[in-house]
Amino acid sequence: MQPRAAVDIAMERYGAGDEAAFAAVYDALAPRLYGYVLRQTRDRARAEDFVRQTMLHIHRARVRFIPGAEVMPWALAVARRLVIDDREGPARAARADELIQGQDHPSQPSQIERVLAGMAPSQRAAFELLQYERLSVADAAQVLGTTVAAVKRRAHRAGEALRLALGDSGVPGMAGEPGEHEEFHDGLDGGRSMSAPLPPAELRARVLAAARGEPVAAIMEGARRRFAVLLRGFAVAGAIAIAAGIHGSEAKTPRPLGCILSLEFLWLSLAVAATWAGVDRGQSMLGRSKAWRVAVAALTPAAMLAAWLPVAFAWPQTLIDTSGLRAHLICVVTTLALAAGPLVAFAWLRRGSDPASPRLTGAALGAAAGAWGDAAHVPICGFTAPAHILIGHILPVVLLALVGVIIGDRVVALRAEAGPMPDPSERREPALRGAR
Repeated sequence: MQPRAAVDIAMERYGAGDEAAFAAVYDALAPRLYGYVLRQTRDRARAEDFVRQTMLHIHRARVRFIPGAEVMPWALAVARRLVIDDREGPARAARADELIQGQDHPSQPSQIERVLAGMAPSQRAAFELLQYERLSVADAAQVLGTTVAAVKRRAHRAGEALRLALGDSGVPGMAGEPGEHEEFHDGLDGGRSMSAPLPPAELRARVLAAARGEPVAAIMEGARRRFAVLLRGFAVAGAIAIAAGIHGSEAKTPRPLGCILSLEFLWLSLAVAATWAGVDRGQSMLGRSKAWRVAVAALTPAAMLAAWLPVAFAWPQTLIDTSGLRAHLICVVTTLALAAGPLVAFAWLRRGSDPASPRLTGAALGAAAGAWGDAAHVPICGFTAPAHILIGHILPVVLLALVGVIIGDRVVALRAEAGPMPDPSERREPALRGAR
């Protein structure tokens, strides 16, 4: 087990309430972030501004920091998103010569730069994170919002392209096979084989002053707020369920209690699982892996249908009912209404937090909220025929996953500041989208 990086410990102290620890977080992150962003922008002023924005986002996210989470992949993902979303800068370009100073072949940096510039952006990004930033493949996958297999494949192709252009000696540290990059990093505190320019001291003073002027609650207060939001969201769903229950169902034949309880247990279990995999971030500030969120967004409707099948076989008499289009539409609206409270709560919890794949995260939030809506609807709806289950209960989950894509783009996504870069003399610090 590798020792924890100093920046992770410092951020945990900062999240716990140690105000002075943010200076240590800055000192550990800023040089790496500055070198990374400088390669992307080729502009020192813009690189400084992106470091400033990244550090202030990390400061604002103090309230929801996850103890034990790795800070460096998260910070790089934030910085990368800010660069991508920058509306006025030139296209992203490699700047390898700034990080490969001191090599034996003085002509090599410009050659590497030309080769990297000609690569697909996805391949170049994977190569830079593994080679220059020394991230593990798993961490690089989170930064890029993709899978481990995709990062290995892209890095391998990038290495092959560099070898073809420069020869084996021109590609330091790159393994020959996709799986051989696995131990590519030496941690934030480890030595780096490549020198990089440092951010100016004046930037440090500006960032720390801005953080002091914008107080943010500590982790414990954030946990209390998140619980309160979830409680309100589910209370709204409970109130709607009570109102719908008082109105009653149009079904003429009551379902057996065992049928109701069995379906409730299965769908409630799926709702809990979808929330764990798609809403909860686990031990990463970037959330669970892409595979988990894809599974929640794409498979939750199918899993709910599959969970209904054994109940239908156990109580075949419930398959014969009189539900028509009106009953289907009533259940669609009711399920959507029951899911609204959890969906708003989930969106609030994840607002401005995903710099890598916010649309996928939003889709997972929508699917998880839909599962909760269906679970709350089971005791109310009196129909269980196949057509009704598909239209009245499964379709709303699909619709909510699609709505979640929009929520992900508008709410969950982290965005760069719009407009021109602020003058360094200005004391006002504009907020990133996704504030506390």
